[in-house]
Amino acid sequence: MGEDAIHMLQSVMDEFVREKMQNNTLYKLHLDAKKKERRQTIHSFHRFYGKLIPAIPCWAISEFAKPGYTVADVFCGSGTTLVEARMMGRNSFGLDIVPLACLITKAKSTPIDPKILRRCKQELLKGIRKEMTALKISSEELPKIANLEHWFRPDVINFLYALRRRILKINVEDIHDFFLAAYSAIMRDVSNADPRQVFPGYSKRLRMLDKKGLRNFDPIDVYNNGLDLRIKQMEDFYKNAKKDVFTRVYNGDARDIPDEINGVDLIVINPPYLGSIRYIETIKLEMAWVQNFKSREDLWEIDRSVIATERIYAKDYSKLKLTGYKMLDDQIGRLYERGKRKMANVVARYFLDMKKSFQQMYEILCRDGHLVIKIGDSLIRKERIPTHEYFINMAKEANFTVLASFKDEIRSRSLLTKRNWYSDMLPNDWILVFKKR
Repeated sequence: MGEDAIHMLQSVMDEFVREKMQNNTLYKLHLDAKKKERRQTIHSFHRFYGKLIPAIPCWAISEFAKPGYTVADVFCGSGTTLVEARMMGRNSFGLDIVPLACLITKAKSTPIDPKILRRCKQELLKGIRKEMTALKISSEELPKIANLEHWFRPDVINFLYALRRRILKINVEDIHDFFLAAYSAIMRDVSNADPRQVFPGYSKRLRMLDKKGLRNFDPIDVYNNGLDLRIKQMEDFYKNAKKDVFTRVYNGDARDIPDEINGVDLIVINPPYLGSIRYIETIKLEMAWVQNFKSREDLWEIDRSVIATERIYAKDYSKLKLTGYKMLDDQIGRLYERGKRKMANVVARYFLDMKKSFQQMYEILCRDGHLVIKIGDSLIRKERIPTHEYFINMAKEANFTVLASFKDEIRSRSLLTKRNWYSDMLPNDWILVFKKR
């Protein structure tokens, strides 16, 4: 290569570095400003671990999605991105492999006249107390939860059973979904699972309160009050949400995005974190009642299908699994050699799955479309995994251009990402910004 060509290449590289540093500073300033703005109360509709804070999609949409553009979140969780897209007048697609997540997202991001909801609420709860006492419960319709009576009092089981039957008779889809999502949202409040804990558990604190008779709640009142709160949240959302755009939610897999999701200008995602909490375990009570699984195996089958799952069979990690990325494979190899074979397999599977997702997201993006990711690094059995660096390499391989990558400090302890016992708490996440070439 000639000297002039070398100088030209160096000049281009210097310009690229300067542009990326400018983007990092500018984008971070804009994101920090968005964090100070008031968030929509509908975001608090349902307890859901690993939520994306509203400021991130709000900032990304402002930055990269003009009016008339279409936004997607293929790991939509409880629907934060779709709510913000609706508020800002952008069309949106949501995708999640967990059916309950799709239900919550749809309920939160679909504007419904609160007057209609209040009338429906009166009809829904009318005479339910009498029905509870006369109802004969079919064991086939009860959720397949081990030790159901351990988790719920007999009167609560009667109430949840009767209420679910009533909700399923609502034949207007959006209203049906709203009341079913609200039903799911109060599940922890009427159960013996301590709401202060991440994973369901009948804690010593709740046992003591029950022993002293200090938790003698009426499940009908709990649901009634929960509905009042969520209808008020919907009232605020209904006033401000744009009605002339579409919001479509699909139950599906980011590794194989359905054909219905296309023509997207911006993707905003907060994918599952490697070595983080077991998401399905945190919502198993809600999923069991809402979806009425035929067996517990149905629940575990969903758990096995999610990206970053740790519910894998021993036969699946008897052999070393590699990714083709040298530095990452070196880390996987070290875990395997130290006897951490399962976690070595989990790490390999995670990045192979995310590689497929990057390729799929590239396909649904329009020319010059953008991809924004919030992700955190991980500590897996004392092995520090720089997830954001591997994501950058995968995005480049999928033909994305890197526009920015910067730390997003987590200032509130309540927002610190909760982790499995062998992982650190995260003091910061990474925001990655890519553009389709």
